This record gives sequence, structure tokens and C-alpha cells, in this order.
Amino acid sequence: MLKTFFKSLAYLYVAVALAPLVILAIALGVSLAGGRSFWPFLPYGAAEIDAAQPVKEQITFRTGPLQVAGDLGAGTARYAIGVGQASSPTRPQQVVAPRNLVDTYYVVASDVDYVGGTASQAGQFNNILLQQKTGAALSKVFDSRVSVKLFAGAETPNGPALVILATDKDTNKDGKLDSKDMHDIYVHPLDGGAPRRIAGVAGNVTAVDTLSQPGAIIVRAVLDINGDGSALKGYPVPYSVFPEEPQRVYRIDLKTLEATPLVAPATIDELQKALDATAPPKP
Repeated sequence: MLKTFFKSLAYLYVAVALAPLVILAIALGVSLAGGRSFWPFLPYGAAEIDAAQPVKEQITFRTGPLQVAGDLGAGTARYAIGVGQASSPTRPQQVVAPRNLVDTYYVVASDVDYVGGTASQAGQFNNILLQQKTGAALSKVFDSRVSVKLFAGAETPNGPALVILATDKDTNKDGKLDSKDMHDIYVHPLDGGAPRRIAGVAGNVTAVDTLSQPGAIIVRAVLDINGDGSALKGYPVPYSVFPEEPQRVYRIDLKTLEATPLVAPATIDELQKALDATAPPKP
């Protein structure tokens, strides 16, 4: 009798201990089925937030002007600035929350590396404004909307220029033009002419090095081998939730603006064959 009593008491203790988890699981299931957030501090679904907080995309400038040519002391400095955009509320708000945490991340943490002797700006821009001459108002570099994730001043044999990572194509077909799309590399002379896209660089350019070779820049690009229209910089770590796509390295001559592989394709093929030959058998 006493044994049965203690056994029943043990069952009751376990039931009481598990009750909060059961209730939380039920609440989560109900809230997700109804499209609402189960987090008590944000009791609204994404659609309800958008309805309660109508916004308009507005041009903004989160960064200051970047000196890209000339000398400040001599009064000949020229500047460029990245054009950003903000999701601005159109009426007084009671709840302020990020509309999309992934987009918020990409605004402040651009997927690009830069090694150079000049200052640069990295972020999420939709155009660049450039000062054509000292003291003048800034004008657009691109005629139409683009995504820019890096720009920097560079000295070339043909004079000062901007090195730009940009794209005008929604390559991953998500309805947005942002840093998750495939970006090309452009060189824009400061003394005239349109930005020139450098041909012959396959993949999404994620790294620029202007110091390693005189008269040239070295870039790394990630190949889109799975065809999803997006090839972001990856890290070879076992806990990464994203598979890593391969990268290629190119040298761009700043006089001719021609790109050549820094590692010959034939060498890459030989290295791949050696890798395949020593790879463990597939299960």
C-alpha cells in the first residue's frame, strides 16, 4: 500500500514537472498554426506587424563621405558616399521590431573582405554618389538602381578610380536586390566615363586585395555550383549550417582592365583529380 502511494506520488511529481513544457509545446503549435509569434514580448505575427506598422523605403546615408582622391591639406580632396535605404514608419508606432532579422544582419555585416591601401566603405548600398571635382555637388555613379556592397578608392596607371562590387540583377530571384545576389567587380575612373564591369571573373566577388601586386588587384570569387543564384563566403567549420562553395582567384590588370586566373584552370583540374583520388569512399 505504501509502495503504491510513493509510486503514485512519483508519477504526480513527474507530471507537475513536465506540465509547463507540455503547455509551452501546445501554445507553440497553436501560435505557429495561426501565424502568430509565441514570444510573450512580441505577441504579433509578421503580417500583423506590417499591418500595424506601415513603412516606406526612404533614401538614407548611414556613412560619412569617403575621400577617394586628392589631398585634404591642399584643398583638392574628392569624396564618394554610399546611398542606403531605410524602412521608415509612416505613422506613430507602438511596437518597433526588425521587419526581417536576416536583412538587418546584411545591412550591418557585408559579405566581403577588403585589403587595400585606401579607405573603403562596405555595407548595403543602392548607388554611389561621387564628387566630380573638388567642392562640387555629388552625382550618381550608376544611372539605375544597383546593389553595392563595397567601394574603395584606387590608384591606377590611368589615374584615380573607384573599385566597386555591385550588381543590377536579382540573381537569387527573391524579389530583392541586395548583398545576397551575385556581385561583379567594376572599375570606375574618377575623371570621366561609366563604370566598367570586369569581364572574365566567374562567381560572386567577395574579396578584394589592392596591395599584393603593383598595378593590379587580386580578387576572390565564390562559385555558384548549386545554381541557386547566391554564393556567399563560407567557412570550413564542422558546425556550419551552410555548405561551403568553392572560390577562385583572379588578377585584374589596372591598365588594361583585363582579368586572368591567378591559378590556371589546368592546375585546378589536376588538384581536383588528386583530391578525388584520395577522397574516402561514399557510403
